[in-house]
Amino acid sequence: MSVTNIKKNDPPPKTLQDKYDHCCYKETAQTALDEISLFYVNRFKRMWKEQKTRTHTRVQRWVNSSRINFYFGIWMADTYLNNKSFSVTQIVNEMHITRTTARKLIADTLGEGWLVAVPNLKDKRIINYQCTKYYYTFWESYIAYTVKISNYQDFRKSIDIYKYSLEKMDATNNYKPKIIDNKYS
Repeated sequence: MSVTNIKKNDPPPKTLQDKYDHCCYKETAQTALDEISLFYVNRFKRMWKEQKTRTHTRVQRWVNSSRINFYFGIWMADTYLNNKSFSVTQIVNEMHITRTTARKLIADTLGEGWLVAVPNLKDKRIINYQCTKYYYTFWESYIAYTVKISNYQDFRKSIDIYKYSLEKMDATNNYKPKIIDNKYS
């Protein structure tokens, strides 16, 4: 039996309030960070709903049936976009899943025709896999839909304001006036 070492009294991460005590940009940065957080909360809630209700096609049903399928689908799309392939071992290492899970995901998608086997020229014992254009068109459709339902302009503005405020706070925090002959410079 394995025992997980859980520290009950782990302190929470430092907030902007803790890190920047006396800085005029702190409230602006906190407001921007709250807006970014709200964007993510709303986006993930919306995506959860979409994943539970978008089941019109076989690809949608498979991808939306579990988180592991969803993220494996992202790994598959990456192979198409970057014209590369992956092996079972690469997927196991990158996704932190078991070989059994990786083989099942590959078998499912290979059987549907969403992946193709690609010979490995360096090592004939290894089989690599790559996403098909057929699967990728569904991924592309998903991305287009996500962009359509997301408010990225306000999100981008909040990120820019947050980054600007952090830069100013860091510059203010690192500024230490020099004292020369009892005068500040």
